[in-house]
Amino acid sequence: MAPSDKNQATVCPSCSAEVIPGSDFCEECGMDLRDAERKEPESKLHRTIMTDELSALDPPEPVTARPDESIASVIRKMIDRNHGAVCMVEDDELVGIFTERDVLLRVAGKEIDLENTPISEVMTRDVVTLKGSSTLATALNQMAVAGLRHLPLVENNKPIGITTVRGALYHIYKNALR
Repeated sequence: MAPSDKNQATVCPSCSAEVIPGSDFCEECGMDLRDAERKEPESKLHRTIMTDELSALDPPEPVTARPDESIASVIRKMIDRNHGAVCMVEDDELVGIFTERDVLLRVAGKEIDLENTPISEVMTRDVVTLKGSSTLATALNQMAVAGLRHLPLVENNKPIGITTVRGALYHIYKNALR
């Protein structure tokens, strides 16, 4: 690949929209790009990243809470379950996420009554999600672009797992670097 080719955007073969290299689906038309013309992975590492689905990472079941639960209650769940993120669920559907970063940026040092303030006041509402069938490459790209460390996996907007940077790196180590 010539140096000038590295920065070119990938184009959807169906609608010609620009897509993020490594994306599983076109955001404009929804075309499945997993079988689109791609170079055959040349190494075990490349193959692992480009073809392994997130379900292969054996993602843990997400810790969940309701948006009306107190901040203190949700933080206790994070500590008790040793998870860095809690998925906020209403009627089995994902409505937000609360992470360690939210604790630092939205709670720490603020005049907030942790026992009586609902988590909905400090949670992240616009959650980036993926499906279990999404590739590791797509997850790593989403995490890098959006600055995330936790990505909920959903089916029909119901959280079924959570992928983390740590989980992704461990999967790469275990499956491609040993």
